[in-house]
Amino acid sequence: MLREKVLSGKVNCERYRKMCQEAGIRAYLTVRLYPGMSSTSQELDHDEGIHIGTQDPDAIMNLVLRELAKNSGSNDASYHDEL
Repeated sequence: MLREKVLSGKVNCERYRKMCQEAGIRAYLTVRLYPGMSSTSQELDHDEGIHIGTQDPDAIMNLVLRELAKNSGSNDASYHDEL
């Protein structure tokens, strides 16, 4: 359902400590959504990330779908969840 609309990735916070600290990651596993970020974005604006307080796949999908609906008027519909 989200395959063509959302990019996802994960980061090893032991290896990339500085990035995780800048993103405010204090616990593992942490799920964040970065609305409006495209596959060609070079920098991550950590302040723009939305903390997702669950690891439940259905709850995550519902939150992402709500964010997509909010931003459907933008030209770039690519989204990225991280960590």
